[in-house]
Amino acid sequence: MNTNMTVARALKEKSRIITKIAEIRGAVSNYNSVDLGTRRPISVKDSIEKVEALEENLMRIKVALHSANVGIARQLAELMLVRGQIAFYERLDTSEFRAVVAHDDGETRETKVPRDVVLGQVEALAKVEELKNKLDSLQDEIDEYNATHKVDVELL
Repeated sequence: MNTNMTVARALKEKSRIITKIAEIRGAVSNYNSVDLGTRRPISVKDSIEKVEALEENLMRIKVALHSANVGIARQLAELMLVRGQIAFYERLDTSEFRAVVAHDDGETRETKVPRDVVLGQVEALAKVEELKNKLDSLQDEIDEYNATHKVDVELL
């Protein structure tokens, strides 16, 4: 069956298929080996055939999406880059002091040692905010593209 759908719809279908495959595989795992005499609520062999058909459709959708994404390849690559940058700045150590704990004569004492910080917390947070705005803008471009561009998928 040849289906023409938006990229957004194809992405939803891909997600639906992935979920369905996981559900069926879970059932196959649960009921492949049962106590002798126990009735299985599913046919394991039919379920495996269903998974194989779903996997074929999943592969076909992925190929169609790959072809469709050529038009937004730069935005997709930049989106991943910006996500990595956000993660970096969110984890960046901006502490201005380091706590040193000393144990003398059964007493615990904590001393704060000053640190030389190049990018402070305010600067790091500002960079994260700037990158999040850029991320939102890229995501808007991608969403618009996905909603307006079509793909042809030959589903089983």
